[in-house]
Amino acid sequence: EQQLRVIAEAPELEGRAELILTKLYGSQAEQFRALAVAHGKKAVEITGGDRDAVSELANAWNSYIPDGCCRNHHALIEWFGDYCGRHPDNRAALMWLLDNLIDDLQAGGEAAARRKEQIISSLELGANESRDLLTARLDRGVGRPGYRLEQQGDATDATDPVYTLYVDESPYLMLELHAVNSYVRFGILAITDWEIADAYVFEPGAKLESVQPLGQGQSMEVSVPDGAIAYVNGTALTGNDLSEPPNILAGFVYASRFVEVPEAITYRVDGLHTAPEVWATDSAGNPVELSHSGSIYRATSLMVPNATPDELPVDVLTLAETWSRFLTGDLGGADVNYGLGQVTSFLVPGSALYEQAVAYARGSEISFVMKHSLDSFSDESVVNCVRYNEDLFSCDVHFKKNMTLNATSTLRSDVFDNSLIFAYVDELGTVSQPGWYLVDMQPTGEVA
Repeated sequence: EQQLRVIAEAPELEGRAELILTKLYGSQAEQFRALAVAHGKKAVEITGGDRDAVSELANAWNSYIPDGCCRNHHALIEWFGDYCGRHPDNRAALMWLLDNLIDDLQAGGEAAARRKEQIISSLELGANESRDLLTARLDRGVGRPGYRLEQQGDATDATDPVYTLYVDESPYLMLELHAVNSYVRFGILAITDWEIADAYVFEPGAKLESVQPLGQGQSMEVSVPDGAIAYVNGTALTGNDLSEPPNILAGFVYASRFVEVPEAITYRVDGLHTAPEVWATDSAGNPVELSHSGSIYRATSLMVPNATPDELPVDVLTLAETWSRFLTGDLGGADVNYGLGQVTSFLVPGSALYEQAVAYARGSEISFVMKHSLDSFSDESVVNCVRYNEDLFSCDVHFKKNMTLNATSTLRSDVFDNSLIFAYVDELGTVSQPGWYLVDMQPTGEVA
């Protein structure tokens, strides 16, 4: 050191001498700092995290814990992580809940089992929730590599943050955390304890946007015809689960004027934490097909077919072909109102179909039907026959009416594809005699 100072007095050697002195003092500083770090670690161990001991250790390491950009910050935190590993009482305070949860799920075995139980036990499970289903869907991510964590919503929310855990880039688990304690440990570390406030376990293939905001569990609705039974996770829904009064099913508004008609029953289930298993049956125990969009489930059919055309009190096909003949003027000419009397015999006076038939027969539209000859009916079928009750049934009727145009000898086929709804009407003030009447007709396919 003294020799270098002498050499530095020569102008041509001064720069080189100062550089060597810098390296010398730097080496000595590193040696003393390493000694200070070693003694600082012992001081923290012996004092159990005394504030002054931790502060001096940070100074010796040339670091400052709250600033993640400071030199050696990562080394200091790594050492504290090891310290917590050797002192389990402090681990929960320093190691983040999600880090532990991910580690345990990836590890599998008893550690994963504890974490699954922790998640499920933190939730308020409703009567329609299935612990077995939650457990099975949590099992999907146990022992798997490729975890990725993503914060949802406002990244500055430090009180109730929401995170989504992905497995192989597929959403697996969404967690809302809640800060329960915030305090200082080791004199300088600001620590927050967390608990799980809410959770949602994704079903395989589910999309992130299918989940409603966390906080009170998820909600879903299922609508089925009156008399059907809806099940959520194996539990039959009851009147306590109704979300609104029953509504007349679409397509039965006209029929409801004369007889009791099927109604839509809508149930609501709240507080779910994974997509439920939902199904329905009719009163005979036959499956009712459901479709769903998001959390809304709807019956795609009112009831499964439960009758054959031969079992019905009306010759549905003949009646439908009579209506079709009427529309093309094949029941008679203008002198008999184009056969209006034959059609109104099976229609309820004052009903929409009755008024439509009268207006058509007495209007000008029917006179524009091109002259033709009716050749035949083909492709006839009567399917999907459903008896809703003693006074109401429906059938889907399909056929082709084949005609030849007189002017051009051109062949033409009109397609009939409609659902016909029949009701037994016995109010003498409404009809002249009790019987089965066609009360509505709705397209089911291509109508030409």
